[in-house]
Amino acid sequence: GLYIEALKNYTYKNKDLKFFKKLCNYLSQEEKEKFIQKVKKNYTSLFYVQILEQEKRYDDILAYLKEEKFSSYYFTDVIRPILNLFPDVIYNSIIVKCNRLLSLENKNEKTYKEVSKLLKLLKKINSKKEEAELIINEYLRENGKLNKYFVK
Repeated sequence: GLYIEALKNYTYKNKDLKFFKKLCNYLSQEEKEKFIQKVKKNYTSLFYVQILEQEKRYDDILAYLKEEKFSSYYFTDVIRPILNLFPDVIYNSIIVKCNRLLSLENKNEKTYKEVSKLLKLLKKINSKKEEAELIINEYLRENGKLNKYFVK
């Protein structure tokens, strides 16, 4: 009753994963799903993805990535839990994101730092390490300013 509602509200407002775990003890599967969908609709991608990761719903994280309905600010948070589970998709998503950023007219320090961060993520995909090295070297060759921000 009242305790469960208070727990729901607290978890929702504070985006608290520990309280989500507690909350799950009191919710039916249907109620839990309703709560998760509410989080997806109204909150940052980070909390939604953290919940999915805790629930081991990796296919749902992949589906969320493909929807691209989240701020690009959260891109790395969305892909981190599934980096090595769907290596081809993640690798390609990172490349697309890098190309998109590097094709911007007015690139700045922030742009190059973001691309650098993404390229480093490529190296964390276990089955793509060699490919990653090759493409990273290519990016560094073709985008001189990137070298300043990319430290191997």
